[in-house]
Amino acid sequence: MASAVLALCKVIEYRKNETFYQISKKILKLYNQGVFLSQKELAVQCFVSEALITQFAQRLKFSGYRELHLRLEIEYETALLNKQDKISSQGETFDDILVIHNFIKKNLKIITKIADAILANERVAFITSGQANDASRIFIDSIKSKGFLNISLINPYASGRSSRFNEPLFGCDKYFFIFIGMINPTEISFYEECLQKVDHSKIFSLITKGKKIDTLNENNINLNLDVKFSDTIYRNIILNFLFLEIINSINKMLTTL
Repeated sequence: MASAVLALCKVIEYRKNETFYQISKKILKLYNQGVFLSQKELAVQCFVSEALITQFAQRLKFSGYRELHLRLEIEYETALLNKQDKISSQGETFDDILVIHNFIKKNLKIITKIADAILANERVAFITSGQANDASRIFIDSIKSKGFLNISLINPYASGRSSRFNEPLFGCDKYFFIFIGMINPTEISFYEECLQKVDHSKIFSLITKGKKIDTLNENNINLNLDVKFSDTIYRNIILNFLFLEIINSINKMLTTL
């Protein structure tokens, strides 16, 4: 079924008939206010006959004004419902952001430790899984632009088997493992090798709950959130929030030096 509002807009746009143009303007003005006149009321306000109103509606491909009137009411109610749904959806999204914000606040202690290490110019390695690489790379570049060049990004999968890792990789001061998506055997091997060769106080992790990896509870940010937060988009939002919190912590520390 054709849109009544669209049909009225076309009458105004083309303006082939001045009387129909004025009727369309009147109807649309009242439509935006949620007001729908009877055929008699519309005829009076437009200074035309009721017969002309019928002719007008038929020109718009409706059987008469009654059908046009009904169609306008339906479209108005539909638009109103869509607007309410949009507002509701925005509210739900805002609630989700608050959940993520509270999640970050609960883990500020770990975030602060990492920020302190970067600020002290310690060698900090961020080890990421595939889904976290892009966000991690942007974060690393941002930190390096502040002059902290001892921070590095390690992708175990790209580097090959754990046996091919050079010993210098295990000489960093801090390690932050970010495994939020699918974890391949190479990544697990490097993590386990790191646990064997590095003091556990230097190892931090953000690992999705349920991964078959032994985590260090004191230094682990556990992604134990509602199931919908396991969606890739949500995980990236969480990661970006976390990185932003580290950057903000560094900025605050720099201003107090």
